[in-house]
Amino acid sequence: MKEGAFELRCWASNDSKEDQDKQMVLGLSWDVVSDELSCKLPANADCTQETPVTKRVLLSVINSVYDPIGFTVPALLLPKLLMQEAWRGKIGWDEVLPVELEHKYRLWEKTMHFMSKCSISRRLFAENYDDFTLHITDASAYAYATCAFLQCEFKGQVTVKLIAAKARLAPMKKSTIPRLELLGAALGA
Repeated sequence: MKEGAFELRCWASNDSKEDQDKQMVLGLSWDVVSDELSCKLPANADCTQETPVTKRVLLSVINSVYDPIGFTVPALLLPKLLMQEAWRGKIGWDEVLPVELEHKYRLWEKTMHFMSKCSISRRLFAENYDDFTLHITDASAYAYATCAFLQCEFKGQVTVKLIAAKARLAPMKKSTIPRLELLGAALGA
């Protein structure tokens, strides 16, 4: 490591002798015991009912979740759609959102703590497998998405693991579903 000018900052191990249950790895929380990765819940997730919901607050919450793998994509779709609605309504950055948008946000906010419980195995497979990737894309009038799965077969048993996922909101300018399907295919390429 010295030849490459890399400084060792810390050391983590899944050895049972070590007394470390969780570590941070590439911005994700790594449970050393179960060998799973999860997202860290943002600090502003505990907003109170008194906190006014504005576009600024909404954007802060959306961008506070760091998920390079994309396994929280479905959970973050609703606040992104609410942000798009706020743009359509020409709401200012510090204006309080309309009641119906704020109500939808508050309902989503109550379930946000489940994101910290979403986890995926850090390790894809333990054995030698004949493997291939399977990309799946889909679109709706609101968003389009893609998922990359790795499907492997070993001794007649098939295992499928999520590798990565991405999603984008449909453009504000109305598009047809076939066009959005093409955008999803391009996202998955």
